[in-house]
Amino acid sequence: LGLVPPMQFIPLLEKENRVYDVDKYIWEQACIFLKRRREAGLSAISVSVNVARGDFYQPDLLDVLRGFIAKYSLDPAQLHLEVLERAYVQDSAHLCQILTALRDHGFVIEMDDFGVGESSLAMLTQMPVDIIKLDRQFLLTAEKTPSHIEVIRFIIQLALKLNIGIIAEGVETQEQAALLQSLGCDHAQGYLYGKPEPAERFLTS
Repeated sequence: LGLVPPMQFIPLLEKENRVYDVDKYIWEQACIFLKRRREAGLSAISVSVNVARGDFYQPDLLDVLRGFIAKYSLDPAQLHLEVLERAYVQDSAHLCQILTALRDHGFVIEMDDFGVGESSLAMLTQMPVDIIKLDRQFLLTAEKTPSHIEVIRFIIQLALKLNIGIIAEGVETQEQAALLQSLGCDHAQGYLYGKPEPAERFLTS
């Protein structure tokens, strides 16, 4: 079928209750990659992997993730666990309990697509979060509505005061990068820095 986008295959996985199976495969592949990089004598890096909301209702989630870390002799901090912002709103007490356990074990917790869900700013003070990833929509609206720049500034400053890291998503131009830096955001991702590439490329440098 060639390249099949996520919007086509993820709904099918959800329908067949196979998301957790695929996520476990991806987590292990990420760990294998990190081990291969170490064996190649390259500097240690971290890899972010997605954790679906439904995964948090799997009784063996913590054991599975800890098992991969032990199997490949990795530092848990090398595996960043990305959770969509909207997942924090649904059954937040249960999610908080599981994320706290993962965080206590050394995993880094990232709140993905921050700013487009239904979470409140107060949630940042209550949930175990190490990094928030500012949704790319903020940059797009800032370019059209300058007043939105102040919203970005506020979120960045709030995160810094709470000792939460922040990464801006979807940076595609030098102008966007310069704006973020002027607002106090020092980390970003997007096509300005690189497009998706095969993992093998990261085993050579």
